[in-house]
Amino acid sequence: MITAFFKDGETFRFIREVQTVEELHEAMWIDVLRPTPEEKDILRSALGIELTLQHPTIYHEDDTLFMTMGLVSKDEENNTRVNKLTFILHEECVVTLHEIELMPVAVFAQRIRRKAHLYGTPQKILWGLLFSLSETVADRVEAVGTDLEQLSHNIAEMPTELGTGKTGTMTEISELLAELSRYEDFISQSGESVLQLARVVRYFNAEVDGFAEAELQARVNELAADVAGIKDHLAFEHDKVRYLQQASMGILNMQQNQIVKVFTILTAVFLPPTLVGTMYGMNFAYMPELSWKWGFPVTILLTFLSAILPLIYIKKKRWLR
Repeated sequence: MITAFFKDGETFRFIREVQTVEELHEAMWIDVLRPTPEEKDILRSALGIELTLQHPTIYHEDDTLFMTMGLVSKDEENNTRVNKLTFILHEECVVTLHEIELMPVAVFAQRIRRKAHLYGTPQKILWGLLFSLSETVADRVEAVGTDLEQLSHNIAEMPTELGTGKTGTMTEISELLAELSRYEDFISQSGESVLQLARVVRYFNAEVDGFAEAELQARVNELAADVAGIKDHLAFEHDKVRYLQQASMGILNMQQNQIVKVFTILTAVFLPPTLVGTMYGMNFAYMPELSWKWGFPVTILLTFLSAILPLIYIKKKRWLR
């Protein structure tokens, strides 16, 4: 689908689902979503360019600048997804090409109609698109930071000792580690996307005439600084994820060690009564205790004491808490 935007005085008007070459005349921004072969032919006739979504790359073709980057998002199953977005800076217009609906493009489509005075040239429109893209990435990174803060509180509240009354803690930690892995993947992919965005901004800045477009170049420089700030924020959030993963693994290891400790102590506690029972379970020909009047109660008492005395000693040493 082709949507064309035209400067009309103090506002922008648009034509959705362009069908002919004539409809693109004097368009300043052409947004292309999942183009059909017929729509590609229309754009080829109108602008003389071929539309292809390539791997992240930047190149010139005649007087046209092609820039492709990846935009990170999450699908319905909360998995990280990278969507290609191509910017084409033509001398008469800007073209955006993508395969799915992208939020920064939709946001800018609304903004350009409200603040038309800011986007009087194709270069200013491209700046607005890149600014909307950086805002979206920054918001998503901030949302990840908020989620990680909540996960940090959840980890801090998790018991590190058994017998605290909270069940299923090891299962919760395993689920938490899986969630942290998803966040780490999202942050890593976002880091690559931001590096590509920084490269796009740098090449775009080289296209801006510093004398004729001093105000625009100042905006682009501010945008480059914003992108650098996002990159630093991503590095901070990545370090936070690694720290939370280590903290979660520490709690998990402590609880596993306590389980091993409990079974080791229980084995030591029940070893003496097991030894007593084993001795009286042997079929010797002569066992004096069998003829005693109080032989059976004495044996029971001996078995009980052989279990209780080691347990009292262990509790006194505070080995089992």
